[in-house]
Amino acid sequence: MSSDQFGRAERLWTFPTTVAEVAMTLDRAYKVAREDIAEELLGFLDHRGLHMERPDIVRAVLGRFVSHNVPFYDALLAVEMARTGCTEVHTWDHHFDRISGIQRRVP
Repeated sequence: MSSDQFGRAERLWTFPTTVAEVAMTLDRAYKVAREDIAEELLGFLDHRGLHMERPDIVRAVLGRFVSHNVPFYDALLAVEMARTGCTEVHTWDHHFDRISGIQRRVP
């Protein structure tokens, strides 16, 4: 869909996993700055005809993706942990050391 078609679309459906894949591809494959990725995807989420489950969670994930400089899926896990009150993660992934409020434990 061209940007012109997107602007005229009355209804556009997508999923959080699609946003995640776009963010990861732009970050890893194309080396686009995370701030730019978040800015563009937040603009996409603001489209009046967009329908997506849990856009509030995706917005929070994009915020952590940038502010904590962690991969998108790590940011997603951090947001879900905060939402559910979970404070401990068992992982070798050092990215979680950057996120306040989460205690990383090595399995």
